[in-house]
Amino acid sequence: MKLLLPLAGTILLSVLLMEGCGGKEPGSTSLTKGSLRLGCDEALLPVMQHLGVELQELDDWNCCGATAYMAVDEVKACVLAARNLALAEKSGLNQVMAPCAACYLVLNKAKHYFHDYPAMKATMDRALDAVGLHYSGDTPVRHPLDIL
Repeated sequence: MKLLLPLAGTILLSVLLMEGCGGKEPGSTSLTKGSLRLGCDEALLPVMQHLGVELQELDDWNCCGATAYMAVDEVKACVLAARNLALAEKSGLNQVMAPCAACYLVLNKAKHYFHDYPAMKATMDRALDAVGLHYSGDTPVRHPLDIL
């Protein structure tokens, strides 16, 4: 789903947007869901639009695992994050933007674990295989400030 196109009509960069649970429910356009959503609609999206950054919502995203999961079961949190990374990779766009600091942290942590811990990678691979997804570990996770 395209959220916003550049004002001048020139797209310089296309990225996936994962607002996270603080932003809104997947597929919702309600501005009443979460304070991050209001901040994205009022500030982040217009700035990105003006700069020529096309944002597409990551389809079918789930909680990144930063809530209770990271405190209770880091493996499950990383598996949740890996699903989002696999969906991003499957989309064909080469990067995902996470304006939520918690999502940004957990997605990057899962990516780090995927690369550096073979047992964690095997767990993530098994979970993704069970739902027909694959993750190679190459999808960059970026914060809006990094893109600016």
